[in-house]
Amino acid sequence: DPKLSMLFNSAAVQREAGRFFAREKRACYVYFDLDHFRRLNAEFGHQVADVALKFFALKLNELARAHEGLAGRMGGEELVAVVPYSKRAALEFVVKAKRALNEEWTEHFKREPLLAALNLKKPFSFTFSAGIAEKGEHGINVPEQWEYAAEARTRAAKKAGRNRVCTVNEKGALEFLDLSTVK
Repeated sequence: DPKLSMLFNSAAVQREAGRFFAREKRACYVYFDLDHFRRLNAEFGHQVADVALKFFALKLNELARAHEGLAGRMGGEELVAVVPYSKRAALEFVVKAKRALNEEWTEHFKREPLLAALNLKKPFSFTFSAGIAEKGEHGINVPEQWEYAAEARTRAAKKAGRNRVCTVNEKGALEFLDLSTVK
């Protein structure tokens, strides 16, 4: 629902990412998946979980636009960003997203009427896993491969323990950054 996240929907993301792929010499597709989102839904209800999703979507959109990129929602708790950067710079983009989540969620939680009404002692936390695919790396030469590679790396990050970002090195081996170390 684009009204919930205020982001491009999956069809618009695919269209715009294709244009981005054709236009930019260097670019990365970053696939995000909020960790344990179903647990948030079960524990606090859909409205509360949607507040967390909307918050992260807005932060991601702000970051993507500030970096001349785009952000979208693929469905459920899966969000993407496409940025005109190398893999290294895209990794820094993910770290900025993590810092925004760490630094701004508590204040947002306190101001959000629905969440304040829960009378929780402290805000619940949530994390994300992400995968980064760089245009042109390891045979990625069409947008569909680009999206698929980023999503597959996100699944690998989740399988490796969640709250991580996954990339591949020049030999094609998976590499992970544990986002719990980001302050």
